[in-house]
Order: sequence, then structure tokens, then C-alpha cells
Amino acid sequence: MKAYGRRLAKHGYVVASIDYRLLPLLSIGATSLIRSMYMASQDVSSAVRFFKAYCNEYRIDTNNIFLLGNSAGSIAILNHIFMSDEERPAETFLSPDLGPIHSSGYDEYVAYSPKVSGAIAQWGGLTDIHIIDSAEYVPLCLIHGTEDTKVPYDSGYCYNSAYSFIMPYMYGSNAIANHLSECGVDDFEFHPFEGEGHCFYIQSLSVLLEDKFEACFSITRDFLYSHLLLPEPLFVLSKNIDKLQVFPNPTDDILIVELPDRGVKSVVLYDLKGMVITENNYNSSQSSTVLNLRNIPAGMYLIHVEDYDGKQCYRKIIRK
Repeated sequence: MKAYGRRLAKHGYVVASIDYRLLPLLSIGATSLIRSMYMASQDVSSAVRFFKAYCNEYRIDTNNIFLLGNSAGSIAILNHIFMSDEERPAETFLSPDLGPIHSSGYDEYVAYSPKVSGAIAQWGGLTDIHIIDSAEYVPLCLIHGTEDTKVPYDSGYCYNSAYSFIMPYMYGSNAIANHLSECGVDDFEFHPFEGEGHCFYIQSLSVLLEDKFEACFSITRDFLYSHLLLPEPLFVLSKNIDKLQVFPNPTDDILIVELPDRGVKSVVLYDLKGMVITENNYNSSQSSTVLNLRNIPAGMYLIHVEDYDGKQCYRKIIRK
């Protein structure tokens, strides 16, 4: 999470890694694990509502709150998003009753909505796949190793069937993706990693496998990029420009703007606050131009292109 936090912060995001209640080791069993999953989901809800209540202090855009989790964290965020009080597991009503799904936290932010704009669930799952329906859906990005034996890639008991007598039965990312398709949902991403196990980019508690982490981070970065809701007036635009190409995107340093038919009249690069970073105007029609982004910090930007017919549009780009 520290590695994710640092990288996302460099891209301009506000990042928080939260605590949630944990299960004592001596209490492990199917019932207590389900209760623990539920409590973690309650605490995710509490954190979301806290940051909405204090959005000005932490400079948070409440229209663009996304959740990212690994393993238990993914289980917590999936339950947070999709579970209603009517869908609470029976185990959560046992003494002491754990209360409604969105009841955790202090009174001063209990009235804020727990809704988020999307989530990235890495090697996560659900005990009840039917809590997902299209009416409450938010965009999901699912990442999972096909050989995961701790949280099943498709469905089964956690930590493989050898421990089924104390482990809950769960539906992993493959089962969730199939269920989403059956529900008619198409705004989701599913990224299976063939032959990989659980939390496959961590070799130990202190060693990160950089190439595998980079693969997962790139998926996360691009998912956020494609689902970020930008404020007005950045989306008050005229018609799109046919055949406009802006590439490579994401880019390390060089960005090519290509418009073979009409020619490029101007190219303006903005940050997400609407501030102009660079502006280029051309006196004569040219089919392409190259922007040097080498001295621009990593992050997400908007590029505004106008052609010689007066048409214009914006494209989101990422500087890696």
C-alpha cells in the first residue's frame, strides 16, 4: 500500500491507507471470519464518510473517490459497495449484533453518503455473489492470479479445501466477472494473471517484485484515468474531431498529436485544475505536431486540440 500510495500521489491523487478491525488469531473460524469481513466493510464505509465530511481540509473531490484493496482489503471494499442491510450475513446478527453495514464511525459524519466512484479489487472475493446487482453497480477493476489458493480465483474455500472446516466459501474475481456479465454489466475490467498466486507482486513483507507490481499499477492507473469525472467547464466541449490521434498515451516524455485531414491549428495542455501548462498555435496547417513533456511532472492532464475547420475536443493523457 505504501508503494501504491507514493506512485498515486505522484500522479496527483490524494491517497489514504486505512485501518480496519482485525480478528484475533485464536478466534479463526468460518463464523468469526465472516463477522470480521463485515466489520472491515463497516470501517471502509466509515473512512469514506469521514473523508467526505472533511473534504475541504484534505482537498478531496467527493465525486472522485475510488477504493483499492488487496486480499482482505478487496473483500472489505466489495462488501462495502454492494451489500445492503437486507443482505447482511446471518453471522453478523449473532451476539453481539454488529449493526447496519454503514453504522460504524462518529456521529458528525454519519449522514454522509458511503457511495464511491469505483474500485480496484486485487485478489478479492465475496461470500455471496448475488449481492451484486446492476442497480447499485459502480465501475470495478478486478485483478487476480489464476493459481490463487488463499482467496479462490473462481470459487471455493479460502486457503484451499484442506481448511474448509474453518474457512468460508468464497467467489473470486473470475466468478464475479461472470456474474457481472450475466447481469448485463459491461463497465468492468477483469485482468487474470495466468499461473500467479495470491498477492503475487510481494515476495515477502519487505520485498516488492517491481515488474509484477508495475503491471498491476499500470492497470490501476489506466482504470482510474478512464473513469475520472472531471468538473465543468472542462467537459463543455464542441464536437469531437474525426481521425484525431494522440499517442503514446500514457507517455514517458513525447506526445504526438496527429490529424491527417484538417490539420492542427492549436494544442493546449491543461492540468486538472484548468491551468494552462503549455500552449502551441500554428500559422499554417500541419498534419501532426510533437509535444515535449519531459519537464512536466508525472500525472494526468487534458489536451485541447483545435483544427482548421474550427472543431475542437479534449483528450485525457497521462505523463508517466
